[in-house]
Amino acid sequence: PTELGRLSELWYLNLKKNKMSGALPRTMGGCKALDFLELSSNKFRGPLPTELGRLFKLYYVNLNRNKISGTIPTEFGQLLELVHIHAENNQLTGTIPREIGGCSNLQDLS
Repeated sequence: PTELGRLSELWYLNLKKNKMSGALPRTMGGCKALDFLELSSNKFRGPLPTELGRLFKLYYVNLNRNKISGTIPTEFGQLLELVHIHAENNQLTGTIPREIGGCSNLQDLS
């Protein structure tokens, strides 16, 4: 829901295996404290919101096994705390943006 973006103090979000669907809300960019985002094994679809690139504390993102399409936003290159990003088994296209090279803590990209 779009109201999720109002949770500015939320730091941990695990919605794995909940049969959730629809687009990821752009308002998630308002979750400024979020450092752990687990959304795997759902039915989320559509592009990744560029607003996720504003979640500067994110170190873990798992989007595996959804129906996310489009490209990885270049804004993800601003996530300097990012260590793990998993996006397997989606419908992503294109190349990994070169801006991701600025994520010097990144250890796991799949």
